[in-house]
Amino acid sequence: MFKGIFVDDRDEVYAELLSNDDINFVYQGLQEIMELRTIVLDANPDIVALDYRLDQHLNGFPASKTFKGGPLAQLLRDAAIENPELDFPIILVSSENNIRQIFNPDKTAHDLFDEVMIKEELQESTDLAMRKMLALCEAYATLRGMGGEYHLSQMVGLPADSLDIVDHQELVQAVEGASAPHIVSRIFSKLLIGRAGLLIDDAELCARFGVTLENAEIASAALNEGGVEHYSGLFSSDDRRWWAHQVDAFLVSVFGKRATGLPSSVRATMLEERFHTGFQPARSTWIEGDEGANELIAFACSCCRRGTELRHSLAVYEPPQPSFIARRRLCWDCVQTDNYKTGQNAFEIQKSDQALIPKILAARQ
Repeated sequence: MFKGIFVDDRDEVYAELLSNDDINFVYQGLQEIMELRTIVLDANPDIVALDYRLDQHLNGFPASKTFKGGPLAQLLRDAAIENPELDFPIILVSSENNIRQIFNPDKTAHDLFDEVMIKEELQESTDLAMRKMLALCEAYATLRGMGGEYHLSQMVGLPADSLDIVDHQELVQAVEGASAPHIVSRIFSKLLIGRAGLLIDDAELCARFGVTLENAEIASAALNEGGVEHYSGLFSSDDRRWWAHQVDAFLVSVFGKRATGLPSSVRATMLEERFHTGFQPARSTWIEGDEGANELIAFACSCCRRGTELRHSLAVYEPPQPSFIARRRLCWDCVQTDNYKTGQNAFEIQKSDQALIPKILAARQ
């Protein structure tokens, strides 16, 4: 069982909420920041969860010595650079719904935290949160055992003859130059498991199959029948992911050509003829009726995760990314309904595509 510490100024209940047969969290109340740093490090935990607002319920604690979760996390990360064999994942927990925007992955502060979780969501989806934290504990345990020598080839679960897939300078040099497990974790989150590109999740898998999200399990079974196993490297016990090149090769063997060059209705029919497991075509989120199944569904909308075609989607603005990372796009339906502004991760539309927004908003009125 992994050992966790939950640091909060009041809510002891979350230490119990986040504990199960795999991870046991103990509650740690507020102390002066350097004393709290010592308490946490001396406990040698496998994972630490920090409340963001450690400065609200002081109960006699001097107001002049208050701090938020970020400064404490920075002290813990600094200690890990000096002693990487003692490094552990740090989860930021908050009741503030905008906390993910504050600690956006493209901002420096995100480097402190492996995950940002909302307290309300923890109560609603505890199992999902626990799965994420267990994957972090397992990954860090593996990384701590590497003695400071991090080799990407040992982390991705690929056979030796397929390692050229991950032979990208941005990945290899970043991982091998890392000085502590939390830096490797950040690289994986930003460049590999956290982004569609070399790896894809079930939503992207279904989009390439041209089928509905509800067909994820039978798509997975079809891949397994074809000898394609899901990703088994670092962080693989979290959400299921697939190597994109293996999925694409499998679909070429089924369709005789690149999958996304065929309408989703054709792909679903061919899959059903071969596997007889109930494949249903994905439909455009924009075109109503049966005609929506005749679109070239190619990727999952970054907002709603439904299969989407290029011609009815807009590009998301983001800083330059390595060439192996897939560009995020939003379906017109999420733009027309403003869903892209209100989800867990709000998106900004690329300036070159913004001129289309008024036309999309007016199209169904």
